[in-house]
Amino acid sequence: RGVGRGGGRGEPRLINASISRAACPQEIFSIVRDHHRELDHIHVSTAFNKLGIMAKKQDLWLRRLTADEDFQKLLGLACSLAAESKFGSQAVANTTHGIAKLHEAGRLDAADGSVDVALAALEGEAVRMAPGMQPQNVTNTIYASGVMGRMPEDETWAALETAAVRVARDMNPQAVANVMSAYAKLER
Repeated sequence: RGVGRGGGRGEPRLINASISRAACPQEIFSIVRDHHRELDHIHVSTAFNKLGIMAKKQDLWLRRLTADEDFQKLLGLACSLAAESKFGSQAVANTTHGIAKLHEAGRLDAADGSVDVALAALEGEAVRMAPGMQPQNVTNTIYASGVMGRMPEDETWAALETAAVRVARDMNPQAVANVMSAYAKLER
């Protein structure tokens, strides 16, 4: 069976494709609800990224996501996977960036308890993955902190700064502007 309702184990690529094709947040939450035991860091990253993209475009969904049980389940998955060191550098960057987009659109508050806990868990993964991050991943992670006005812990910031210096020559102009914007917003 694919990723439809009614059970059955979903193929990971089909689950991710379903998240990517979702037309509304409710479709993403349905997938999270139906397949939460099968979701990995890529699914979680795709879900947060897709929700972040939808955040500014759709007005007909829950204003404050933290009140939604399935969104809480998604945050919990992010925490669990981070605690198990399951995130890759792109997944850390995309998940953090997706949360930042949701914050920017007023769909959640990055300082909210469960969101803050998830971001702290993702910071741990950012520290672990920073030495191998590509320019876009470094940029998205740093930029997300600026968008949320949330200064990472010292260890995280040091790892991200070191990574930014390492990849600076390979950043495109927009990436440089985004990193500089984050520095300004965080008063660094």
